[in-house]
Amino acid sequence: SMRHYYIFFSRNIVKRMQKHHAKLTRAQVALLPGGAEGIKTKLANYDAALKTNQRFFDRVLLHIGEAPSALTTNFDPRAVKAPAYALGRWQVPPHHANKLSGTLHALSRDWAREGRLERSEAYGPILAALKARLPLGSTVLVPGSGLARLTCEIAARGFKSQGNDFDFFMLFTADFMLNGIAHPQEEEGPGGPEAARGGETKRGSWRRHEVVTVHPWVHSLTNNLSHDDALRPIKLPDVSALNLLENASDEEAEEGGLEGSFGGAASPGSGPPAPPSSEERTAKAAPVSSAAAAPPLPPFAPPGAGQKERAVLREARAAFGDLSMCAGEFLLAYDARQLAAAAGPEEKGLGEWDAFVSCFFVDTAPNVLEYIALVKGILRPGGVWVNFGPLTYHWADPFSELGSNGMTEDGCRGMDERYSQSLELSWEEIRHALQQSGFQVEEERRDVPAHYTLNEPALMRTQYRCVFFTAVLRAEEE
Repeated sequence: SMRHYYIFFSRNIVKRMQKHHAKLTRAQVALLPGGAEGIKTKLANYDAALKTNQRFFDRVLLHIGEAPSALTTNFDPRAVKAPAYALGRWQVPPHHANKLSGTLHALSRDWAREGRLERSEAYGPILAALKARLPLGSTVLVPGSGLARLTCEIAARGFKSQGNDFDFFMLFTADFMLNGIAHPQEEEGPGGPEAARGGETKRGSWRRHEVVTVHPWVHSLTNNLSHDDALRPIKLPDVSALNLLENASDEEAEEGGLEGSFGGAASPGSGPPAPPSSEERTAKAAPVSSAAAAPPLPPFAPPGAGQKERAVLREARAAFGDLSMCAGEFLLAYDARQLAAAAGPEEKGLGEWDAFVSCFFVDTAPNVLEYIALVKGILRPGGVWVNFGPLTYHWADPFSELGSNGMTEDGCRGMDERYSQSLELSWEEIRHALQQSGFQVEEERRDVPAHYTLNEPALMRTQYRCVFFTAVLRAEEE
């Protein structure tokens, strides 16, 4: 489906627009800006934006060893697998098309300057909570990690962070954003995120990185003040994953990844250790260390700390931080019985994670009580659960796909079985279940506003009123 992105959307956007505009009378065409030529230019601009997106997805495909679309010809055919379907022979399912457009929206949220507000709203409270509660080297599990910006931010702050997701579109694109962005060696030099992208900011030591372009909102034909708003390009990344991991700073804890907040001052020639290699990042379901092995250092310098103390802590964060990814559905990838059977004598098993982070995640469960039980099983006593998000419940509304059978179980035949299992609990019910399961809710904030995949110029926005909580797993004897 990723190879057929352009074929699908050019048919469903450009050709559809062309067909509908062709039905206008000459008098109606004359009412529009530029008349017939204006329509022609508009359609050409949408077509060009879709082609740009396809070329980005082609980069993702080549990165994972898959053949690209026909728009990309500069590659070695011997380095990719032969596609199972010839171009044009594969029919993109509608839910795959939604995932492709959603991936582009997520790129804006996670890896662009345009996502700074969203990252500050959602990731900021989580990062601040981890900072306040965990020492360097603590293990943090981040399921539903999507494009992995939050997972990377956590690792950059000196924690051993593992992301988990089951969506192939997200996993492949996350791999490209983490490991596929080029850093030309000849362009390395001092500076901050802006300098790395060609600006003039001079802070710390940053590697220059390439910038790629996508058009995330090209599929949004409604609620536009101007078609230029839907067509506007987004530059990626605002800061590369490598720069995040190499330039861990003590200044960005509450910022959630705001550009310009990374890379504190360092002594000339004293850069932090390099991040883990690609081999070291190989995903596995067990964490790589425990809190007992963490160094006796706080994750951030105290107020008034001197430059030398900050430099030591910055290097320690880079040394102890680690990033890994685990592909698979959360309940299966971290199933207690499977982990116990797979764990070797030197590997960590159950009850060894120091923290569990759920960001816009708990409502992905058909039965959130199963999530609670699993989190209890994988956290160590005293481990902390940090949550931020709404309760949308992904499996709660199958009407559009079930037709006249409604929500009856018979109507779910042929559909994902999770539609017939969805349990929509209120926050008060979840809070009670947490306490009954051995968690102590120590911090709770309700109605915390947070935007989601914000299209700034659009006439419509999605803003949730989220629940933020931190809960500590009590020891059994308590």
